[in-house]
Amino acid sequence: MDMGIEIEEEEEISSRRIQVRFVTKLKDPSNTSISIPTNLIRYELSIVVNNLHQSGNSDWQSEPFDFLIDGELVQMSLEKFSSAKGISLEKMLEIEYVQAVAPWKEEEPSLHDDWVSAVDGSSSRFILTGSYDYLGR
Repeated sequence: MDMGIEIEEEEEISSRRIQVRFVTKLKDPSNTSISIPTNLIRYELSIVVNNLHQSGNSDWQSEPFDFLIDGELVQMSLEKFSSAKGISLEKMLEIEYVQAVAPWKEEEPSLHDDWVSAVDGSSSRFILTGSYDYLGR
């Protein structure tokens, strides 16, 4: 008997929808609100935003995005996030999206025999460090 109630609750959660408006400092796909399921996660939200961009620009190249609600990074479904933060699903939700940043991959470590005295990260290809042994790495 309990299994039937749990299944009905899961179906109800998966069928819930919320009105959202996507905003960004990059490029707005549209200024209209849309209704999406509350069980979407970051990857699926990226698909929605990319589809919005592609509908207005056939040359759009899909890319991953990260999403923020009230300045906080969304790392779970909209349903769980809104529940954890006490956000009502009855009102329209404004979701900001930003380009996703790939996690840093450490390559070969460069050991220093002395204290590091300077770091320059102005190049996108490498990070230059200097130390008190007068060597740059």
